[in-house]
Amino acid sequence: MTHDSERSEPMTHDPHQRHHTVTTPRIPQHAMNEADLLRQLTEIIEIQNERLLQQHGALKPLMTVKDVARTLAVSERTVETLIAAGKLRPLWIKGQRRFHPDAVEAYLRSCEKARRRSTRRGSSR
Repeated sequence: MTHDSERSEPMTHDPHQRHHTVTTPRIPQHAMNEADLLRQLTEIIEIQNERLLQQHGALKPLMTVKDVARTLAVSERTVETLIAAGKLRPLWIKGQRRFHPDAVEAYLRSCEKARRRSTRRGSSR
């Protein structure tokens, strides 16, 4: 009978003793020390970080109210109105409002969806 820390393997050197087994020690999972575990976890995290960077590339630069207005081809006052209405949510960085480009793109997609819905309603009447 083998224990948790041992693994049975058939012997191959003696063909007449087919059922004889040799036990080879196996290190139990719980015997791994904290330093080894920390080293393995650090390596896994570094690999995952590298994969994420390759997938998503560098961070996109944040946009000012002026940048958003230029992107949307509207006035800065219109951007302020969109902010007040909760349609665009700024990030606050040291007291200054900035916008993530993905948030601006999401706003544009929501405008497009609303336009399509209103066009379908108008054509069904």
